[in-house]
Amino acid sequence: MAFWDRGKMTLNRWQAEIDLKNPEFIRASVNFMEPRNFIDLLGKENFIRKWGDFRKEDRLFEDKKAILDGAWSLYVVGDIGFRVVPEIALYPKKKLATLRLLVASNGDLNIYQIAKQLGRSYHRVHDDVVSFMAGGLD
Repeated sequence: MAFWDRGKMTLNRWQAEIDLKNPEFIRASVNFMEPRNFIDLLGKENFIRKWGDFRKEDRLFEDKKAILDGAWSLYVVGDIGFRVVPEIALYPKKKLATLRLLVASNGDLNIYQIAKQLGRSYHRVHDDVVSFMAGGLD
């Protein structure tokens, strides 16, 4: 009997299946739930942490995957067009703030200007930018 049968799905059961990373369940949830509902049920922070792994499941509908990719990118870096890089969600808050400002500026700000706007040292922001480039985010 499939996990959706006969209306027996509860929020607790749904969350347990998601926590178990059940591929069939993740696939069905992404493909057949409204993206907003999927994010709301997971919670924004859980969605940010888990989406990088979930999106690797095979047979996800491309439109749903694109919508959820855009939501993840918007939440994490403030730009729906930024590609999903799960490691970014693990960045410390200040490093993430540097990335967000860099993305928002479309490259129009230099390291000094970013450091000044964020109230951080030039050296720390420079280190962040170097690590972004080393990680393929250039």
